[in-house]
Amino acid sequence: MICVLTPVTKVKDPDPGPVTGAAKTVGQNLKEGAIVVLESTVYPGVTEEIPLPVLEQESGKRCGKDFFVGYSPERINPNDDEHTLERTTKIVSGMDEKTANTLYHAYNLEKF
Repeated sequence: MICVLTPVTKVKDPDPGPVTGAAKTVGQNLKEGAIVVLESTVYPGVTEEIPLPVLEQESGKRCGKDFFVGYSPERINPNDDEHTLERTTKIVSGMDEKTANTLYHAYNLEKF
């Protein structure tokens, strides 16, 4: 799981640095058959745009063959009393149905 801060720059653009750095570390240690889940709060498409190419480059492995990716945004904001863990739906997704199903069960969600 990649769970890092997702800061914004001075001009309010997302700063991909923390996600890229974490993906490098994960990629250097990636095991065959692993599922890498991005949990950082990011805009749609980031999983494919940023960590995926870094994971492939650092590991020498191919996504969809040697490892798989998923996304599950973090559920709560610190100090937010309205959107607590119990009141917020957990979302998981995978690059394909098998990955999504595996993640669904790994996060111990109700029947898929």
